[in-house]
Amino acid sequence: MWHGRGNENDGQECPSYGVFDRSRSDQRLTMAQRDLKSLPVRRATLLLAGLVAAFVPVMQLLVDHARPQLSKPALAGFIAALFLAGLCLLPRRLNLLLLVMNGMGLITLGLAEWGCSLWMAPVSSSIYDWDDRTIYRTQPNSKKKYRRTAINGGQTSEVSINSLGFRGPEFPETTTTPRVIVYGDSFIEAEYSQFDQTFCERLREDLNRRSGQSIDVINAGTNGFGPDQLLLRMETELPRLKPRLVVLSLFADNDCGDLLRNKLFRLDADGKLVANTWSRAPDCLHPGSRGRYEPTLWKLARNAIRGLQSRGGVVESYMERWRLQCLAEYDEYITRGDSVVRDLQADHYDADISLTPGCPSADYKQRLFVCVLERIRQICDANQTRLVVMVIPSPGDLMEGYDFCQIDQQRYPQYQPRALTDLMASAARDQQLRVVNLFDSFKKADAQQLYFRGGDNHWNDAGQKLAAEIVAEAIGGEFKTSE
Repeated sequence: MWHGRGNENDGQECPSYGVFDRSRSDQRLTMAQRDLKSLPVRRATLLLAGLVAAFVPVMQLLVDHARPQLSKPALAGFIAALFLAGLCLLPRRLNLLLLVMNGMGLITLGLAEWGCSLWMAPVSSSIYDWDDRTIYRTQPNSKKKYRRTAINGGQTSEVSINSLGFRGPEFPETTTTPRVIVYGDSFIEAEYSQFDQTFCERLREDLNRRSGQSIDVINAGTNGFGPDQLLLRMETELPRLKPRLVVLSLFADNDCGDLLRNKLFRLDADGKLVANTWSRAPDCLHPGSRGRYEPTLWKLARNAIRGLQSRGGVVESYMERWRLQCLAEYDEYITRGDSVVRDLQADHYDADISLTPGCPSADYKQRLFVCVLERIRQICDANQTRLVVMVIPSPGDLMEGYDFCQIDQQRYPQYQPRALTDLMASAARDQQLRVVNLFDSFKKADAQQLYFRGGDNHWNDAGQKLAAEIVAEAIGGEFKTSE
């Protein structure tokens, strides 16, 4: 057997093994050593990528207590994770450098997310609870904070619900003081405004000044409520509270659509209003509920982008999307008879009535609205209460090119800016009700200064102040006999 030494026989013919290449062996050894050194870096890179990909789904599982769903933040996390995993293909030194840089960036983002979540925590609390009659309601003795988006000033307002379920301070159920109750949706509850800046408080101040006496004005607004839910509230509250006058606030934007989304009433074969047997989907969320988990930084960035779009005037019109949603809601509830309430947070513009007034969904919603309004009038008559209807115009109808409500007149030749407000006002006048249609007054006063922007289509403090002055002037005569 041959026992030659390596340094003497490198590259030489060997009796048993042929040619022995020491340099090639050393190269393979060096590459193996480099691979071993690179392995921990690659593992760390893949671990970081896995954490990024799993962050949103895991938070959905922990926070929502439900199966994770593919969302835009989750998809963004997957894309970022693929980018991080791709670093493993780079040389070790460059992989390590980028790993450290990305790791520090993600730690910074994580701390920012944690801080923003704590900062936004008061805003996410809820003042609503489920209800067997109206689907949901304001929860007595509850509180929350609301923070406006940056484009609308960023101010924080406090919202307190008293023991009777109304926003504002406590008041007795019975009183000899003249009483006005204002029923409506988020425009009346006005969680985005301090209490003394809300329409109801402004109205109370104006009525007191005009009449020279103390008049109680009760805020009976509930975020997201439609006329059907207000009808059910009046049935139980008017006999107890005995107001002299009720102001019914109608938002000429989405209130007719609420009647199909809530599924509380329908029309029978004779066109008469009948109660519907409805049920609530297990995953249905009321407007006060926090939606599926979404990173706070993502929400802040989205709101900032919307605000910039709104200011720049370059925004996508949602009109066709909303029109198709209207048709889908009609098909689900009326055509297919589906009575399960699934989404209470999708209060979109009634594009079918406004853009294509002759279509079946628009016709049905108009007839259903008229019947609901008639029932409200009957309830007020039964309780010897005067009813005044206030119609709030949609900012998209008042302002050309407002935010996401841009309307292509050539595509929708039947569109009329006053269509929704005139529909509601005419229905009220047909029933001999006093109507305050704010369309002309808001148009004349420069509506740009009366509404929020950046995806929030509510009236602001100035809008509430002007509306209160107009309504106080219209109903002030109701209290002259008590002067």
